[in-house]
Amino acid sequence: MRVVSCSLYFISMIIAIEAIFAVKIFGGPIPENNILRFGIHVSALGNMDPHFAAGSQDRAFADMVFNGLLRYVPGDAPRMEPDLAEKIPEFKIVDGRQIWEITLRRGVMFHKGPGIAAHELTADDVVFSLEKSKDRRFCAYSSAYSYMTIKKTGRYGVQIIMDKPVSPILFFPKIANYGGGFIVSRKAIETLGYEAFKRHPIGTGPFCFEKYVKGKYLLLKANPLYFRGKPMLSGVKMFFLADIKKRQEAFEKGLIDVFTGSARKGWLESFKELDPDIIVDTHGVGEVATLYFNTRIKPMDDIRVRKAIAYGLDRQKFLDTANSDISGSVYSPVPVNFLPGGLSLSDVRALNLEYEYDPARARLLLAQAGYPHGFVLDLVSSEKRLYQAYYRVLAAQLAEIGIRCRIRTVSHPEMHRQIRHEPKPLVIYAAWRPNADAYLTRFFHSDSIIVTGSRPDTNFSCYDKIDKLIETARMEIDPDRQISLWHQAQIRILNDMAAFPITGALFIMHFLAWPEQCVIMGYHFQTLHLLTAFMIFSAVFFAVICGQIGVLVTDYIQGLIIMAGLFAITYLILNKVGGFSSIEKVLASKMGESAFNPLMKKSTYGWIWFLWVLLAGIWSPFCFGPAITKNASADNPKVVRYMTLI
Repeated sequence: MRVVSCSLYFISMIIAIEAIFAVKIFGGPIPENNILRFGIHVSALGNMDPHFAAGSQDRAFADMVFNGLLRYVPGDAPRMEPDLAEKIPEFKIVDGRQIWEITLRRGVMFHKGPGIAAHELTADDVVFSLEKSKDRRFCAYSSAYSYMTIKKTGRYGVQIIMDKPVSPILFFPKIANYGGGFIVSRKAIETLGYEAFKRHPIGTGPFCFEKYVKGKYLLLKANPLYFRGKPMLSGVKMFFLADIKKRQEAFEKGLIDVFTGSARKGWLESFKELDPDIIVDTHGVGEVATLYFNTRIKPMDDIRVRKAIAYGLDRQKFLDTANSDISGSVYSPVPVNFLPGGLSLSDVRALNLEYEYDPARARLLLAQAGYPHGFVLDLVSSEKRLYQAYYRVLAAQLAEIGIRCRIRTVSHPEMHRQIRHEPKPLVIYAAWRPNADAYLTRFFHSDSIIVTGSRPDTNFSCYDKIDKLIETARMEIDPDRQISLWHQAQIRILNDMAAFPITGALFIMHFLAWPEQCVIMGYHFQTLHLLTAFMIFSAVFFAVICGQIGVLVTDYIQGLIIMAGLFAITYLILNKVGGFSSIEKVLASKMGESAFNPLMKKSTYGWIWFLWVLLAGIWSPFCFGPAITKNASADNPKVVRYMTLI
């Protein structure tokens, strides 16, 4: 079985490696034929301290080597489950302060390292790790931890005290396997020193660090003491191959087993044709790509210029660079398809904040701002295909309104460094964050302003107008009120045009290959809304206008449509998951769970549930027609004969 990962965010695949590849563990040196060889789409690692993991390669590495107190359920984010903690923590309020009680698993062991034997995780490590995450010198996500007080209550007990209460939806991501939530070894850092720890990181995860050759490969070996059981792989070898052609060539020659594919339009379909045994898997939580305007750099400090650029950009041109199965339009910094708190297309249209493509209006605004002939922008792009494609589209569209872009392409880690320490007028950044507060705090709170913020992070816009809304929402316990505040914050962002959301991911509409919108006589309609209205109108029309015969005919047609729909959906599902390989997936799935989830529902069901739905759907049309015919027989026997014949 050969596997290609074609996800914008593939950590979930890495976590699930030991479940995908069932291979025997060997003792001693790692045998080459039992190592998962993974080709990744960048040229180097960025940082092996998990608290600085920013690029997808760093996050993949961190997830294999480290753990959090909680973890995102593999393949089912953003749902969470206990990891280093024994159970999901609960809180109590004492003197107005929120106290979360955490009990650790016993017997969890840190990896051995240079001059350090394997040693047990204790509360000291948790306190040390979270205190480290509060310090901006040692964590890129320190702003999320500054309001915590961490106390040891026993060898395996920890209290986290929040100065102001927060809802679980905001607290749990802080202690999960993301950002500053990873737990590191106090003994390792204090014994080796911080710089040495970054060269040889030590965690509790399923794989241990073995070797890193910059620009070539990273080698991890299986952790025999992993608390969830030994991995079924001897190790993982991550090859750094930024060029998709080199990754594909290595895969075809059998030099790697799995690699990140390309979201480029048409690539996925063409690659599937190479070999029927290749599995191309699109999965994971989607990222949102956003264009950030630096509101403190000329000419971006003029709102007319920012709005001119927004009107000069056609989102569809960005979408055309990627496969439609894994991308779609997004209209607010928080993606409404994934998280509560985002704004939909209808929301932004009602507020006149869609910024629909209008190059003439863009040129007029530039002229009003004093730039009738445009200007030149110096920008930086990552080597990743996604970023290069987005910046090419950006440059081409801005050229049409008189703005020239000089774009320098650098390695992905170097791009991250430059956009954080050398402010740029425009930055395209694709990212996933676990909740609306994380998106808004890290990208739009003044504390997170790059370079000059009190806790510099990813506020590339240098925006400082919604601090109070973010902070008030963070402390709000009522979910509806909290979501309303998040909406208000994003309305202000869009009104000030501090950021222009470009692309995100969609679920059912693109799964069924339907367009999200359609245009009729110049008017835009949501496809789902249009289909719903059509079905309601059809039912009312036949029932009112056509009388009993109309009801009989439409009921029978309804049964046929149900049959056709069920067969079509079955075909689509089998086509998406690889035909009858779905049977193998069901047999290999955990007890009581479905192995595939094509509609991306949060809950899962056993295969008996799917079988029952299928049988019920097939049976109902055959019963429906005769039943209504029998009920109508007292009124008109002739109609019964005709309907029976049909």
